[in-house]
Amino acid sequence: MISILTKTALALSLASPISALADDDLSNATNEEVVVLDANSENVAAARKEAVADGENGAISNADATVLDEIVVTDTAGGGAFIDQNKLRNLATPTNSITDSLRSRSNIQFFQGSRSSAQGGEIAPPQISIAGGRHYENNFMLSGISNNNNINPLGLGTSNEARSGGKSASVTGESQSFFIDTSLVDSVAVYTENISAEYGSFTGGVVDAKLRDARDDRWHIMAKYRYTKASWAEFYPNDTQEDIEYARSRDNYQPEFNKYEFNAALDGPVGDHVGAIFSYAKQHSKVPLWSEYFINSGDKERQTQYRVSENFMARLNTKDIDSFDSSLTFIYAPYTEYLFQPRPRYGDYDNKGGGLSVAYDMKNHLGAGLLKTAFSYQETELSREAETNYYFYNLKKGVGGMDWSTSATGATGNMGAFGAVEQTKRSFIFKETIDFDDIATGFVTHEVKAGLDAELGKAHYKSSGSTTYGQAGGVETNLSAVGGIENGVAYGQWAKQKVVNLPQDNEVGYANAAIFLEDAAHIDRFTIRPGVRVSTDTLTNNIDVAPRLFANADIFNDDALNVFGGYNRYYGAQILAYAIMRDSSVTYSRAAWNAAWNQTATSETRYGLGDLRTPHSDEFNIGASFKHGDAIFGLSYLDRRHKDQIRAKTETVSGVTNREHTNEGKTHYWGATASAAIKYDLGATKHVSELSATKSDTTTNMRGPSGFSDADGATVSLTHATLDGSRVAIDDLPATHFNSPWVITYSHTIEAFKDLHIGALARYEKGGSGLKTAPTGTTPIHTGDDGLPATIYYTKDYRDTFVVDLSVGYDIKIGDHTFALGLEVLNLFNRKNEVTSQSSGTSVSDEYSMGRQYYANVRYEF
Repeated sequence: MISILTKTALALSLASPISALADDDLSNATNEEVVVLDANSENVAAARKEAVADGENGAISNADATVLDEIVVTDTAGGGAFIDQNKLRNLATPTNSITDSLRSRSNIQFFQGSRSSAQGGEIAPPQISIAGGRHYENNFMLSGISNNNNINPLGLGTSNEARSGGKSASVTGESQSFFIDTSLVDSVAVYTENISAEYGSFTGGVVDAKLRDARDDRWHIMAKYRYTKASWAEFYPNDTQEDIEYARSRDNYQPEFNKYEFNAALDGPVGDHVGAIFSYAKQHSKVPLWSEYFINSGDKERQTQYRVSENFMARLNTKDIDSFDSSLTFIYAPYTEYLFQPRPRYGDYDNKGGGLSVAYDMKNHLGAGLLKTAFSYQETELSREAETNYYFYNLKKGVGGMDWSTSATGATGNMGAFGAVEQTKRSFIFKETIDFDDIATGFVTHEVKAGLDAELGKAHYKSSGSTTYGQAGGVETNLSAVGGIENGVAYGQWAKQKVVNLPQDNEVGYANAAIFLEDAAHIDRFTIRPGVRVSTDTLTNNIDVAPRLFANADIFNDDALNVFGGYNRYYGAQILAYAIMRDSSVTYSRAAWNAAWNQTATSETRYGLGDLRTPHSDEFNIGASFKHGDAIFGLSYLDRRHKDQIRAKTETVSGVTNREHTNEGKTHYWGATASAAIKYDLGATKHVSELSATKSDTTTNMRGPSGFSDADGATVSLTHATLDGSRVAIDDLPATHFNSPWVITYSHTIEAFKDLHIGALARYEKGGSGLKTAPTGTTPIHTGDDGLPATIYYTKDYRDTFVVDLSVGYDIKIGDHTFALGLEVLNLFNRKNEVTSQSSGTSVSDEYSMGRQYYANVRYEF
């Protein structure tokens, strides 16, 4: 068995120094008391458990992240974090999502609008950026299996018009395929630098959520209900949202909402060596809004939108079968938005995401080492179901019984929707990894790891097509007109023109594969870990070689002071949407309702991946950690250069629009993080305190929170812009999101008298420089090198933001039964924090975060 020191260096090499804050001196710990974090997030650490039991060097290393099961904090000083179930339970978060649980990390940036006062009814997880990457450039995993949405992760959008997609366009989603509630999760590990060659398909970071296993002492049951509503929140609307009583579906504002959450779980042993867990979680939000059209009485129509996220999980796992461990997991996690377009009547539609996952994994210690195997089958979707697949412009009010208009005094109204879009992905995932037993060669001890992973899948895009009537020619009145909607006749009125968006049905198969090898070589107090990962995919046929190198020195050979550094390359993954999308339309006109349609124009948009290189990032890192008693201090500097990021370029020739991806995107990020963590026992109360601060800077030519789809295409310059009246290169514009120059976080967890649980999190973000776009209709004053008009921006200096979230829970225990009452307060001090700017028509307005908001919850456990 190798020494504790070598284990320390290995874990350091994977995720920077990880602190161990335990209830007692770990030199007295036993196997049963210790939970070890393997920095590969597999939670397999038999050798380390033996080392603790043997008491080698008198204590476990800080890299082996060990805590007893009261207040658990396992943390990294600038390199990542490990958050256990107890801390997840004590966090006050609006969404109970995996990404929301990372707000205590100063080196992780959040999309500024994720807590907007305008979006209180939303339940989707917030977008995060790691080391300057886009929110979709991270690798999200569930117990080591991919949870990435690579169909189209542009984002859900912040208004119904953005969410509708329109016509036959692609429906977009978030960066995670499944929105997993943290009640299903045992722990969350996030890796931000010096990441093992075992991980790929990212240029930002890795977030691995380990699913819960069944307990083996007896059967347990849990049920929890959580609730909030608009009247429990303080709103800070922007200047254009003063009339909040009549907030419309298009206003990007939700002044009324009710949010309900329910969790239930049943788990226990089903035999001597097998346990089972059945878990269900649901988040349900109701958002009443007004239409933008008026009916005859002069009133708008009121409808209720819904957001529904559900998690069904059934999981079998083995227990204590010699050196064998396995689990079989079934997850069904649909997400649905019930929406309506603001201006047309009968324009309801649903957006759907999520899907099904079945995964089996096993770990078996063979003669040469620990073999880990995983299989998974997934079905996911991003789809739209619409009430209709036709859209009428400018129907005349009062004709043929048509009784609504787009304004209180208007004479015309619209109706219909843009039809259905179905985007699905089916994939098989296979992973095989072997952690070889230690190999001693002279005075060097090697810990070699090798493996492969592969994904074989098929993506399918299907649209019903839709027809837009009267878009240019208007609608004529003729009550004798017949023929029905399919012939452009509604309410006795007929359309002069129609644009038919043709149905599409496209499919593409794809395969990804990677192999990796790394060796953690330990020489006395030094560890050097070289590694390499080689990957390829059939969409681009690239072969990508990603070298990884890490070194650590335990200065005094007692784990008190470690100095480390590394160089690593990470390769991302391709997006499937533009490999499967097509968009074709035909325009017709006619002179009378009973005349034949004459084709006047055709339009076709061809999407493609083009001759793409795989996006990658190069990382340089140096840092140190210091341990003294129950305190851990860390300092880390990271430089990350993102290259070949994906943008889209549009060219139209003879009515055919070619929309190809390019590798013109690039981002440079640097960040320095200092952190401290300590655990202390005051007798009646036990405390864990964590403080971290990150100074960073990001420059990029990727505009907006999502950069892979450059929606402006060829209508504006992609080389230059106008900033505060001066012509500047696009590359010199400040980042518009995820760009706070200083982030400081402090979290404090208290357990008092074993019945009272308190968790507090403070997050300060210094306001950075952002951009405001000019109001609609502003005349460009410069052009780019490509001869296209330059977009006009103004520098926007955001004010500093400061938020304190508080969670308080009290347990009432009666025998084996626990009844718990909880209260969460978000933005405790009711700060009016500026989060983003919005351009609308001729005005540009600021948006603010939600003020003080209350959540109440009750929980029963047995």
